[in-house]
Amino acid sequence: MPDKNTIQPEVDEHSLDDQLDDLMWSGNFHLSTEEYEKAIEVFSEAFELLPRPPSILAIGACYMQLGDIPKAINTFSRAIDLFPDKPEGYKFRAVMNMGEGNYQETLEDTGKAIDLDPENSDNYDTRAKCYSLLKDFDKAVADYSKAIEVNSSDNGAYYKRGICLVELGEDEKAKEDFARYLKYHPCDPRGEARYLDGKLYSDSNLDKEQIIQELSRLIELYPDLPDPYFIRGALYHDTNQDSLAVVDFGKYIDMGTNSIPGYFYRSECYSSLNEYSNTIQDLTVLIDVDPLIDTYKKRADAYRKLGMNEETIKDLNKILELDPKFMEVREARAITFLEMEEYASAIQNCDALIKMDSKYAGAYLIRGASYFEQKEFKKAKKDLDKAIKLDEYNVFSYLYRSSVFRELGQRKKSILDLDSVLEIAPDSYEALYDRARDFAVLGNIDQSLDSLKQTLKNAPEQFCSQIDEEPDFNQLKDNKLFRALIKKCCG
Repeated sequence: MPDKNTIQPEVDEHSLDDQLDDLMWSGNFHLSTEEYEKAIEVFSEAFELLPRPPSILAIGACYMQLGDIPKAINTFSRAIDLFPDKPEGYKFRAVMNMGEGNYQETLEDTGKAIDLDPENSDNYDTRAKCYSLLKDFDKAVADYSKAIEVNSSDNGAYYKRGICLVELGEDEKAKEDFARYLKYHPCDPRGEARYLDGKLYSDSNLDKEQIIQELSRLIELYPDLPDPYFIRGALYHDTNQDSLAVVDFGKYIDMGTNSIPGYFYRSECYSSLNEYSNTIQDLTVLIDVDPLIDTYKKRADAYRKLGMNEETIKDLNKILELDPKFMEVREARAITFLEMEEYASAIQNCDALIKMDSKYAGAYLIRGASYFEQKEFKKAKKDLDKAIKLDEYNVFSYLYRSSVFRELGQRKKSILDLDSVLEIAPDSYEALYDRARDFAVLGNIDQSLDSLKQTLKNAPEQFCSQIDEEPDFNQLKDNKLFRALIKKCCG
């Protein structure tokens, strides 16, 4: 035992507290200025001086900011080992585990944190989010409700509970939560955008123009937020206001926040506007990021509409590299070769299609059309007969076969095929025009003039320039009714 007469050194507790306060202040300063490595050194010094929860938790927080999740988890685990009755270690470790996808560990830690501190809404909020990630929306709703119960000012819980209610199909309750959230955050961009987005899916009777107006107000308040532009652009597209949609999707893309959906929807708008060059540019961006078959297909279609057949073929070839059995694409490639007047290549593609499926009507149609263009009329008729047998409602098969009959001098058979076209498509002015030609050659003047009248009345710009050069109308050129009709419709 020490001699009771020996003078013991006094412990200056005030001095120790001052040192700890200075160190914690310094560490928090470095933390606020994002000097995380320096902050760790200072907080570690404080912890060595006197192990307490605030300093070790602060060290873990610094590792979180540095993105060193394993060290953050280890630090919070050490805090739990040293201070098992303190909820903060469980609370922060739960957040880290959830970010790593360790959902069971998250649930265990939040459960422990709630046991130790049942009045802290953050713990219910974290567990609710974990349940949401696990698609257990009922439990998520229960925890968000508890968070609201213990902390009535936790308005964000209304917003998040509303999302879960949408997932559960409880749209009316969801709208109530979104409305409550907006009550406290009337101009909050995330809340209002999500609220409006929720209304899109939960209230089919809502006027889309009204939503557009609300989004426009939101954009005025927060012009630097991307999501409202995207949602408004989608609404413009849905309401056939594609020129306005293009502008909004452009804003969304320029802001650089996951702009891929913006390129996708803007390409759809450009296509609706027949601006195929712009369509191609946006689809090219998408292909560079993720070369999907459907995107190649859309770009090929845009190239084809611009008459850029070589580029069309390249994209169709790329699709067939990805899926050699994609028959629709083989058909599209055959059509493109037909349009390029590369009939041998078109026939070769059709041969491959027929080999894959002997009942593929489109292959017989395209091959028949290719034979027709090569003036191999018997082969053409045989294929077109087969195409019609397999698909009796395809007007192009009848149109091509009527052309074959016309070339073979079989005008009555040509008229029968044209009548079949008009039964399927009464407004087929091409069929009406060709029928006028056939009736004229057969000497059926009244029927020829009747068909020609229907044609010129509805599509004068398409056929007027052809009439004077059409030899089938030679015997009508002195007919007064014919000349009057031409003068009236064509000037």
